[in-house]
Amino acid sequence: MFALTALILTVFFLPETLRRPTLTAKEKSDKKDKSYIATAIFLVKENCKLILNKQIALVVCGYCIHSFISICMYEIFPLWLMASEKSGGMAMSLGLIGTIQSINGLCLLIYQSSIFPRLAKYMPPINFWVLSGLLSVPTIIFMPFTSQFSTADTAMDFTWAAILRSIQVVFDMSIFTSSFLLINNSCDALQRGAVNGLAMTIASFTKATGPILGSVIFAWSITNEMSFPFSHHFGFFIIAILYLIQSLVVYKFFPQKLNVMKGGAIRKEGNGE
Repeated sequence: MFALTALILTVFFLPETLRRPTLTAKEKSDKKDKSYIATAIFLVKENCKLILNKQIALVVCGYCIHSFISICMYEIFPLWLMASEKSGGMAMSLGLIGTIQSINGLCLLIYQSSIFPRLAKYMPPINFWVLSGLLSVPTIIFMPFTSQFSTADTAMDFTWAAILRSIQVVFDMSIFTSSFLLINNSCDALQRGAVNGLAMTIASFTKATGPILGSVIFAWSITNEMSFPFSHHFGFFIIAILYLIQSLVVYKFFPQKLNVMKGGAIRKEGNGE
């Protein structure tokens, strides 16, 4: 139902913001005469040109890496909640896990619709990405320790898990939104569709490997009978380290000019101008 509503709003109510050049009669005729094979070859060449662009390659790689880290955390979190207390989990029922996920979605909806747009006026996308990644690290490291303080009070365990995961989801989506802004800023207006499509295509492969590696690492950590940090903490530590490395790489290698949309006004940090 939500997908159908989104489709109707997109097709019939959202205005087209990209101005496309008007083709002449000869250009239209040449376009029709191209075979499917020629069109495919042309598209491959164009995509190769895009990925060879240093700015585009940086942002696309950053987005794909974060997609991998994010999907790993999405895989490990519910597995940790379901795991027995003996193995370091929270031994929660499927109903409680679903409720936590619903709370996360509600917090994310409120944050994305009312808080993030205001914060984005005062902080460029690169800084937002780096800060969100660094703030994610302590919450991820602390999360597996909560199982050691688990008590018979299920409500307390539920509250801790919901709060920590909601904070992580907010930071995670802040990085995703910042990466989308940087992808659009890395290319010209007429290239944005191709660059976004290229990023989504490559990220699909990283998102496919994330659940496999995440679940394998977590399963190994709760069954190896090894002590800290190779116990149930191990998967969380790996993700926290990846977040830290990602933030440092973005801060070090992403040029500040990516904070500005090509053809747009320069935004000064500290104000919304």
